[in-house]
Amino acid sequence: PLSLAVATAYKIKKPNKTEKEACDELQNEMTNAQVALGDAQNEMSDMGDEIVALSDEAQMANEEANDGIEDKKTEFDMYKASYDALKAKLESGEPLSEDEKNLMKELVTLMQQLGVNITNIQDDTTKNVEEIYDNMSSYQEGYDNAAETMAEVEGLTDYAESFDETTRTMCYVEAASQGLNAASGGKAAYEAGAAAARSLGFNAWAWACAAMGATGAAMSGLGAIQQGQWAGEVGTEIHMRRDTQGLNSTTTEMYDENIDVYAGQMEGVENLELEIPEDMEVPEETEIPTQQVPQDTTQTTSPQNSTTDDKDKDKKEK
Repeated sequence: PLSLAVATAYKIKKPNKTEKEACDELQNEMTNAQVALGDAQNEMSDMGDEIVALSDEAQMANEEANDGIEDKKTEFDMYKASYDALKAKLESGEPLSEDEKNLMKELVTLMQQLGVNITNIQDDTTKNVEEIYDNMSSYQEGYDNAAETMAEVEGLTDYAESFDETTRTMCYVEAASQGLNAASGGKAAYEAGAAAARSLGFNAWAWACAAMGATGAAMSGLGAIQQGQWAGEVGTEIHMRRDTQGLNSTTTEMYDENIDVYAGQMEGVENLELEIPEDMEVPEETEIPTQQVPQDTTQTTSPQNSTTDDKDKDKKEK
């Protein structure tokens, strides 16, 4: 009767069933988690390549702008030197020719245009780099999604770890218990059957005990087999959970490395500077003298003096 009672109690309670069914569902969850982690790794890898490309693009644009500004500044200095030379000549009391006056005006216009060109380079480059920076900033969402995925997976594996190994252990314990009950029930059934035989079949209690012992042994035997199978299936989930934890650790390391690189790339673009020259003050056109060089119209020039004046004029123009 005791063997039958133990087997019946097992059939009613089905110990470890709820935990085992939870482990069955967790196998699917672990598979989904591994896929999600793989997708997160691929996304971070792609984002890393794209961020580096954008950072390089911003740095290249900044370098080209600085080179362009430097060229414009060199050209400006050349024009300014020519202007200053003409101005110094004027201030020394030596009159300027019409060509020299026109040249001074043209130099002012050229210097003004160079100032405009440098401003345009600055505005265009600043706008371009800001757009690149904003584009890079949008990748933060991708890293946030990866971090969220890792946190969810960690919560899942922590939950599974809280009971899956214990469940497997209890399945083994219950399998052993049912196996022991099957053995004791079988022994009791044999002894009861032997007693019934000795009574020439007239001991009804002995036959009843033999039947109960045999039934209990059979039921517990099936229970022991079932618990052993459950332990194996829970063990499969445990291996999957451990693999998922390992993959999550690898993903976390990749995330930490990539987020540091991302922060460095963002800071690098944020700190880009344009080298704007300061000494580019353009003279006002009103500073250029407009008076003509006074000439003595009453003096008669001889052919010889005329030839000499023409030579001097040619020399001055050259």
